[in-house]
Amino acid sequence: MLGQEHLTLPEIRAKIRRWCAYQDRSQAETRSRLQALGLSGTWLDEELGALVLEGFVSDARFASAYVRGHLAKGWGRHKLAQGLQAAGIPDHLIKRTLTDEIDEATYRATLAKLVAKKLPTVVDPNPVRRAFKVARYLEQKGYSRQEARTALAEAGLGTP
Repeated sequence: MLGQEHLTLPEIRAKIRRWCAYQDRSQAETRSRLQALGLSGTWLDEELGALVLEGFVSDARFASAYVRGHLAKGWGRHKLAQGLQAAGIPDHLIKRTLTDEIDEATYRATLAKLVAKKLPTVVDPNPVRRAFKVARYLEQKGYSRQEARTALAEAGLGTP
């Protein structure tokens, strides 16, 4: 960071703990922050290990919070999984979190709401093109093609 004076190890420890206490963080995110604060090598690994042992950093907690927060925004499984991968979460934890945190009934209801919200905004006299545009929107939100087709069929539109 530009213009930042060098911090001592106790100052770095206090600063990173405040940062981690603010919201759930992943190990990859915390590692990057520690590097930005000037730690490297075994110091970095030891400090990251201590943060995990003390409960300041948890990939599982981060993944759960991420999924809950982004489900509320209408994100689908694919987009959630990509976001977790980008945050450095292991694949096995991504699968487990998506399975544990996503309630199928709520997921389908959210999908139906997205279709109902998008349909009036798509102006196209051709019903096939209209369905295609809504399906493309759903895929951008992270839903699979099959999920989009099912939702469109339930809304009374043909499959794109």
